[in-house]
Amino acid sequence: MICIIPQHAHSVRLPRKAFKPLCNVPLVAWSVIQAQAAKCIDAVYVSTESEEIADICAPLGANIIWRPPEIQDKAFAANVPIRHALEYLGMADRHEPFLTKLATSPLIFPGDIDKMAECFSNADEVPIGMGKQVLLGADMQEIVSYKKVRDGKYPMCVADYVAKRKQKPVSVMGAMNMMYADAYAPGDERIKWIFSTNAARDDDIDDNIVNYGMLLGNSLVYYVPCEPWQTFDIDDQAGFDICETFMEKYILKGRGPEIYYA
Repeated sequence: MICIIPQHAHSVRLPRKAFKPLCNVPLVAWSVIQAQAAKCIDAVYVSTESEEIADICAPLGANIIWRPPEIQDKAFAANVPIRHALEYLGMADRHEPFLTKLATSPLIFPGDIDKMAECFSNADEVPIGMGKQVLLGADMQEIVSYKKVRDGKYPMCVADYVAKRKQKPVSVMGAMNMMYADAYAPGDERIKWIFSTNAARDDDIDDNIVNYGMLLGNSLVYYVPCEPWQTFDIDDQAGFDICETFMEKYILKGRGPEIYYA
């Protein structure tokens, strides 16, 4: 199985986020290190336009996929470089699983990726035209966010929405997931319909996250249990500092990247 890590060089809310040292290692490097350490991953690919990112990731064993000029705009959502990478690798129409991992969620234990692969392998196959997806997820004790739901006339509290269906609330780590390559493009095509554009941007996703998720999600989703703090995603300096604290306290414990190869 391959892992695709999309990472551009520019960020606004936290300048040079990809290069900032998290526990003395550049943030973007952690995703490569973790994917390389997983037994189920045969090759790691980093999609970028940045020679600086390539200089960090290539020595760690990552293969670099250079983004063409038309998709180098940092505002593009991750689906754009991921789809390009699948097409570049000739995988877009193959019924083969692949892992995507964003560098902004570095709180991964050794073996988390392999647990996802085991779950993916054991999960039932689904009808043609659909796929299956595996993510990390943590049970939530309280829910304070709100989402628009289709069966209500007004926004409904997520807790009420879950209770109505007698489902357990789960906080997912959407920054890392496993799915079939040939199921990705059909879901991605729906972006052209909902956003009337060939390439959605991050702001579009943020403003329409529920509808986008329902339209893109032409798959059955399975969750592998993780700790709640593992779902944390770095967006600004405060988030970076929190992730660094979690990384040291719960994962590294005074050690370095070598723990992933123990």
